[in-house]
Amino acid sequence: MADGHRPRWAHSRAPGLDPWCEHDACGVGFVARASGERSADVTRLALQALARVAHRGAAATDRSGDGAGLLTQIPLSLFYREAASRGLALERGQPFAVGAFFLPRSDDALCRATGIIEDVLRGDGITVLGWRDVPVDPDVLGAGARATLPAIRQVVLAAPADGGRRDEAAWERALYLARRTIER
Repeated sequence: MADGHRPRWAHSRAPGLDPWCEHDACGVGFVARASGERSADVTRLALQALARVAHRGAAATDRSGDGAGLLTQIPLSLFYREAASRGLALERGQPFAVGAFFLPRSDDALCRATGIIEDVLRGDGITVLGWRDVPVDPDVLGAGARATLPAIRQVVLAAPADGGRRDEAAWERALYLARRTIER
């Protein structure tokens, strides 16, 4: 920036992103094993890191926080177990995706929103295996957060019979396009 011009940033996966205009996170941490091995220790360390920067987050007088949290890999064993308990046709090793949605709580609006999401996914050729309500403990929320708590649901999606394994890029693109349509 010495010449007064912002450096150009280009990335093939996010061509429209300008990180110089992003102001949505005052701090980001990253914890991983260099080997890529999954470990509960990584999650514990990430939670410790999050707790150590609590002073950086926003909190209202009623204990409502700013929504800081963790982004992890899909916990495969959890989803296989959940799928089995719900009678969903998700085989171990089968490629799948999980979409997370913050939806209205009223029954009518929730049903409408879920229907729109399913219509878009099916219209894009993506198989909806089922839905999972994310467990939430509202007792730990402040009154303000509890009053506006959305229904938090996850949709489990099956990759096409050949698409998820043989053409992962096409599967990722289909998911991305469906997400963009749903966001509109």
